[in-house]
Amino acid sequence: MPDDVNPKWIEAIPHIVWTASETGAVVFLNRQWSEVTGLRDDRGLGLGFLEAVHPEDRDRVKASWLQAVRSRQPYEAKFRLQQASGSYHRVIARARIEQTTGPSFGVDAREIEWVGTFTDIESIVYCKDDLVLKQQFLQALLENLSDGIVACDASGKLTLFNAASQAFHGLPAEPLPAERWADYYDLYEADRLSPLKKEDIPLFRALKGEKVQGAKIRIVPKQGKARVLLSSGAPILHPDGHQLGAVVAMQDITEQERAQAALNASEWRFRAIFNQTFQFMGLLEPDGALVEANQPALDFGGFTAQDVLGKPFWETPWWSLSQEDRVRLRQAIAQAAAGEVARYEVDVLGAHDKRLTIDFSLKPLRDEAGNIVLLIAEGRDITQRKQAEAEVHRLNALLEERVARRTAELEAKNHQNERLLALEQQARAELEAAIAQLEATNCQNEELLEREQTARAEVEQAIAQTASYTERLSLALEAAQMGTWDWDIVTDKTIWDLRHEVIFGYEPGTPNRDYFDWERRVHPEDLEGIHQATHRARDNHESLAIQYRILWPDGSLHWIDVRGRFIYDAAGKPIRAIGVVRDITDRKQAEEALRESQEQFRATFEQAAVGIGHVNLEGRWLRVNQKLCDIVGYSAAELKELTFQDITHPDDLAADLALTRQLANGEIQTYSLEKRYLHKSGAVVWVELTASLVCEVAGEEKISDGQAGKPKYFIAVVEEIGDRKRIQKTLQERARELFQVNGLLAQAAALLDDRNQELDRFVHIVSHDLKAPLRAISNLSHWIEEDLEGELSPENQQQMKLLRSRVRRMEAMIDGLLDYARAGRTDASIESVAVDELLHEIVDSIAPPETFEIDIATGMPALRTKRLLLSQVFANLIGNAIKHHERPDGTIRISSRDKGSFYEFAVADDGPGIAPEHHERIFQIFQAVNPRSSPDSSGIGLSIVKKIVETEEGAIRLESEVGKGTTFYFTWPKEM
Repeated sequence: MPDDVNPKWIEAIPHIVWTASETGAVVFLNRQWSEVTGLRDDRGLGLGFLEAVHPEDRDRVKASWLQAVRSRQPYEAKFRLQQASGSYHRVIARARIEQTTGPSFGVDAREIEWVGTFTDIESIVYCKDDLVLKQQFLQALLENLSDGIVACDASGKLTLFNAASQAFHGLPAEPLPAERWADYYDLYEADRLSPLKKEDIPLFRALKGEKVQGAKIRIVPKQGKARVLLSSGAPILHPDGHQLGAVVAMQDITEQERAQAALNASEWRFRAIFNQTFQFMGLLEPDGALVEANQPALDFGGFTAQDVLGKPFWETPWWSLSQEDRVRLRQAIAQAAAGEVARYEVDVLGAHDKRLTIDFSLKPLRDEAGNIVLLIAEGRDITQRKQAEAEVHRLNALLEERVARRTAELEAKNHQNERLLALEQQARAELEAAIAQLEATNCQNEELLEREQTARAEVEQAIAQTASYTERLSLALEAAQMGTWDWDIVTDKTIWDLRHEVIFGYEPGTPNRDYFDWERRVHPEDLEGIHQATHRARDNHESLAIQYRILWPDGSLHWIDVRGRFIYDAAGKPIRAIGVVRDITDRKQAEEALRESQEQFRATFEQAAVGIGHVNLEGRWLRVNQKLCDIVGYSAAELKELTFQDITHPDDLAADLALTRQLANGEIQTYSLEKRYLHKSGAVVWVELTASLVCEVAGEEKISDGQAGKPKYFIAVVEEIGDRKRIQKTLQERARELFQVNGLLAQAAALLDDRNQELDRFVHIVSHDLKAPLRAISNLSHWIEEDLEGELSPENQQQMKLLRSRVRRMEAMIDGLLDYARAGRTDASIESVAVDELLHEIVDSIAPPETFEIDIATGMPALRTKRLLLSQVFANLIGNAIKHHERPDGTIRISSRDKGSFYEFAVADDGPGIAPEHHERIFQIFQAVNPRSSPDSSGIGLSIVKKIVETEEGAIRLESEVGKGTTFYFTWPKEM
């Protein structure tokens, strides 16, 4: 650039600025070119700038630039540009034709056609990529959680739910408005009986701003199994404070609830302890198992007797400070068990990481015969004496360390301040020089500044989105009571969140952790397995899923569930690992309780009321109970020398062996067979045999369910059925007799059906023959009125109306007779009926006056029944309540209750009521309480209702008093 032209302002722009001729050759580059790329200015002139473009992008950039030059259109392209460090950053290139006059940038304006910039967008792209990664991580995390996560917007519309929550609720994949939640599931309180009110639903509580923790609910989806869920939730808030929605995490604790119920049924055995001394005292078995501990020792440890009794003394939390202490304790126990007194000083660990130094001794306790039956453990607190000297040494060392560290910090701070001061002075000088030039060229820089602001806005938006996703993820993890961890493998730095620290028994507030923080909590027996699982997941590019034990400082044992995955660079080398951690101690304790319950169940083997035996794959009896011995007459020892083939009747052996082969091959899961055994006395014994196969799956013995597994042995359940066989023979004889009787009944039924058909034809003929003259009478009365219009007196007109009303009543009576004749003989199909929906359909069809209120109670049942007949009963009772009401603003209430194998429905009104003397009569045909008040009533409706109800094996009754309304009760079977 010539000396007479020196545009310093262009050098202050933080982007590469360049100009090119009309042929596309670059003629000028500002100093940012050499500072960014590390190349000299002259190497970027012409088309030399392509040398700094990434080889994979070079041809594309060259072609697009020359195309823009030819078309003289503004140019824009994104590509990777070499940095001085040798790496590549993503940049955006923009250029356009500028019309200038006079010399510019030291070049004749006639040679300048294009002015452009290269802007570094690496940070923007990184933010976008990081945002996508966080979104993918959030999605993967949600979909792999065993807990259900549900979120809604501020209106209550479900907008997010993972696979687990869809399974819990039976939800569809699309967003769901709040008013449609109940279409897919019902919610109950923890007692499993009371429906959960809307305001008590955890998601609604969170939506109202409440932070919900540990709310137990029971969910019953329309499709799927019922579950007990432990729910926690919180509102989702915008940084400005307004609510965006709510999120709830739900843990399926159904199995834990069942296990807890079994555990609560167990009895706790209280142990005698020594509480009359201020020393720590305990009793051990000679092998070291702790059988008793006094209360001062338990209080110091911060746990109960149940936590430690029965365990080897060296495995109790008091001795978890070091492995050397445990080894020495085992040696002391062995010494005391041999008859010697062991005594030494040792440090022990108590609650909240409290340490004491005790004068510890072990003494043997002998019985009258001189045998060592127990060991007496005693410990006197000598901590204060031991700590006095240690405290002086510790304070001196701490003071020296702090002085040295503070001195180093001050020196480093001084160096940093000097460097910052020099940089500030240099930057101020450069800024003052640039400001003068920038004021003259403000218009030319507006576009560059606008682009800079746009890029900054994109970065800020990406950061805001990342913060929003981070907040949602944090709320979901907090609601699920999960901690997170992030391990940078390259730097070997690990970050725990607050929940992770709490789960591992640390005071929260130190997120930066190392391997030793983790290792000192892990149970020593689990370390090797954890390392193997971690290496396997890392090397095979698999997700990490492992459960292990940790020990808190208070000695308590906790089970941990860890899930995570590794992140790899382009070469496939692991660079990072992220995941979640959750405390599953309660679940593990419940599983252990269930295993103990199963052991107790196996103990009933010998007391079973049926014969039970284990048979190997060749047929030899391995184990038998006494009942099986009683059935076949052999002792247990004799049966174990035989096979089941030896005592099976020859005629039954082939069928039994065929089923056994199918069972062993996995073709069937179990089989039942009636067969004959040969009693030791030679008698034939009829039995019913039920057999299943036990297989070894993943090291455990399980009843075969048809899946792959190594067959181990058969389980045979044998029930003696000699009496049943004799009864069956008697029943077969009775069946032959019943078959003959059924034949006679079928003939009678056919004859009755013919008679019913004849009766139907007769009723239709009579109905037609009776209705025809009635219609003629009605028509004739109309014709007479029309012919004598104006001549009939009011009295005669009233008589004509009375005549037609009598005709209508006769027609209604005839229709009622037809309905009564058909009642109980209609072939109505059986279908699933939701009574609530049926009642709404009936009310819509009746169309009661708007002044009438019809209240249908909640919780109406759903059942499989004859929809048409049930609809007739309800329609008649509701219609009667409306028709016979003395006011236009009545109220009808419909309810139901469970009566065992029946439902009892009630239809109650607040009408005029019915006197007690009419309660039986109104169910009789052609009987009405007040026919004058309801001239259109035929007096047949309640007769039809009674006939339908009693035909379906139900009953109908009423309760009523004059002036206090009427309630009709009728029962209806739950199953048809």
